[in-house]
Amino acid sequence: MKNKPPDAETGKPTPGAQAVRRAMSVLRVVAGGSPQHGLRLKDVVARVGLNAATVHRLLRVLTEEGAVDYDPVARVYRGGKELFLLGLAQQPGHFPIRMLAEPFTRRLAEATGETVSLIVRGNADTVILDRKIGTGPVQVLAVEVGARLPLGVASGGVALLAGMPRAEAERIMSANALRYEAQGVALDKVRERVEVARKQGYAFMDPGLHPGTRSLSVAIAGPDGIPVAVFAIAAIRYRMPPTRISELVAIMREMARKVSERLDAERRSLRRG
Repeated sequence: MKNKPPDAETGKPTPGAQAVRRAMSVLRVVAGGSPQHGLRLKDVVARVGLNAATVHRLLRVLTEEGAVDYDPVARVYRGGKELFLLGLAQQPGHFPIRMLAEPFTRRLAEATGETVSLIVRGNADTVILDRKIGTGPVQVLAVEVGARLPLGVASGGVALLAGMPRAEAERIMSANALRYEAQGVALDKVRERVEVARKQGYAFMDPGLHPGTRSLSVAIAGPDGIPVAVFAIAAIRYRMPPTRISELVAIMREMARKVSERLDAERRSLRRG
C-alpha cells in the first residue's frame, strides 16, 4: 500500500505547523539581512508581521540552536553558524540554475558593463543566487549573494510576479503587504509595477533599491512558461537612460533564452538517463 503524499505535495498547508512556519519566516528575514549591520528586533518584527513577544521568543530559540547570532553590544541579529553549516550540507546541484546560467550571467555583465544578478524565488521572497560585476567605471552593489527581499520590492521580484498566474501573484502580494510597508512600499504600488511589467515583458524601476540607481529585470522561463529565475541589471542612473533600455532588454532576453534552452536540454538528458 502506497503512502499518501504529504500535504506539501498536494498544495495544501500542513495543519498544526504554525510554530514552524513562524520560525522559518523569522529565519528567512534574519538570513536576508546585512551580515555587517544585522537586524534589530524591531526590524525583524516589522518584516515578519508578528508581535514583538512572539518574534523575540523565536529569536531566542534560534539563537540557542545556533541558527541565529545575537550581538549584545550592537543589539542586532545575524545568521548563525548552523545556518552556514546547513548550507554546506546541501547536495551539489540543488540549484542547477546557478550552474547552468553562470556563463550567461558573466557574458551579460561583460556585454553591458553593469552588475548582473541571477535571482530566484524563495517562497514569498527573492533570493540573489549569483552576481557578476561589470566593467563599467561605477558599479551598483546594492545587494549581496544570498540576500532576500519580499517579492515585489525590487525589479527582480516584480518580473517573477509578472510571469506567474495572476491568482498566485495576488496571493503573494497580499501576504507581503505588511512587509512592503516595512520597506516603505505600498501594496497598490507593487500591484501597479507588476501590471506594467506584464504588459512590457520586463520590469524596470527608477529609482532602483537605492537613490540614483535604476534596475531592469527579465525573466528566464521554465518549460511551462513560468519564470524559474530572472536576470537583473542594476546601474547608476546616468548609465541606464531610457534610450538604452531596449538595447539592454534585447541582450537580457537573448541570454535568458539560452539559459531556458540549457534547462530544457538538461531535463531531457535526465529523463533519458
